[in-house]
Amino acid sequence: MKTAEHENTFFRDVMGYSIGPLGIHRLGLFLALSAGFWSAVCIVISGPFWTRGWPEFWDWWLKLPVWS
Repeated sequence: MKTAEHENTFFRDVMGYSIGPLGIHRLGLFLALSAGFWSAVCIVISGPFWTRGWPEFWDWWLKLPVWS
C-alpha cells in the first residue's frame, strides 16, 4: 500500500523537491487568496473605464446568439 511518504518521495525524485502535505495546503490557500485579491483590484481599476455598470457587463453571455 502506498502511503503519503511514497508521494513525498516520488516528487522529491522526479522534481527534486516536495513541499509536503501542509505546504500544499498553504500554497492552495495563498493562491486562492491571491486570486480573490487580484480580481478585486482589477474590478476597482477598471471601474472608471466601464461606465455602464457591472451587471450589464456580466450579462454578455445572455446576449449570445445561441440562446435566441
